Amino acid sequence: MNRLTRKIKGCYCIDLITCLPMEYEQINKGNACVEKLGKLEDLEEEIGIDLITLFRTLKQMFVFHKENVEIELLGLHIKSSELYLYGFVGDTTQAVYLSLKDYGKTWALTKEEVGNE
Repeated sequence: MNRLTRKIKGCYCIDLITCLPMEYEQINKGNACVEKLGKLEDLEEEIGIDLITLFRTLKQMFVFHKENVEIELLGLHIKSSELYLYGFVGDTTQAVYLSLKDYGKTWALTKEEVGNE
């Protein structure tokens, strides 16, 4: 994988247009970053969730359901261009499907997130 950006070391730079701090800078001056970002945003719109949230969820391997239940993730299921996570609750073999579009509503990555309504 070839990176299109690099993390700025030491201190943050300031974006000259927005005057906000920047954590990353573009390596090359071409349109590759915009092209890749556009494709990723298209995919996010199609599946209905931010890809960073999706990958954090898969990396974590467990989520919390609204009823304060911890669910161990086992995989993904694709149905009608919508993604679902599925997993087991505790020691039971009951499968639970969580729509990625419901992130923050019926399930989240931490107990604190599902506690907030």
